[in-house]
Amino acid sequence: MASCTSYTLSGLQAQCKDSIGGVAKIWLSNIGDASVSISENVADVSAASFKVYNLRKGSASMTTNLTVNENAGDYWTTEVSMDFLKMETNKRLEMMAITMGETIAVVKDNNSKYWVVGVNNAAGDLVSLTASAGVGETGAAKSDSNHYNVTLSVDTTELPYEITKAETITAFEGISTL
Repeated sequence: MASCTSYTLSGLQAQCKDSIGGVAKIWLSNIGDASVSISENVADVSAASFKVYNLRKGSASMTTNLTVNENAGDYWTTEVSMDFLKMETNKRLEMMAITMGETIAVVKDNNSKYWVVGVNNAAGDLVSLTASAGVGETGAAKSDSNHYNVTLSVDTTELPYEITKAETITAFEGISTL
């Protein structure tokens, strides 16, 4: 029987309990301005067009789920969710720009791993993240959150690729907000 994949099983060593959940930062770029290349299963991304979103602890996540379709092929759906605390004009305008745009994302998780979201395959073909959910909420009680939340999602044939090149990571960390 012919194999439909170029991936081979390798096994894994015992897993340590040294990872933590959550997202530290997210960078977004319009897809038309982004440049990504894949080599040896890791990504290299030009940071020039990206804008940084510094987020509070526990206010962002990245989730990837597999959809299995026996007739049409499997695909991965990745969702990037961000909370912006305190509703105000500059955040409302940013929400509008994010939800109306076609973007690609770089996500830094709380384990200091960098992931590019919106790469469809090892050829580096880009697929835009689009808004799949959003909310602006004042809350009802004083202890409720007053915030905006946006979820961006994308369907790809591959899981998000990790960025490991030190120069690329340094370039992303050098991006500051206005």
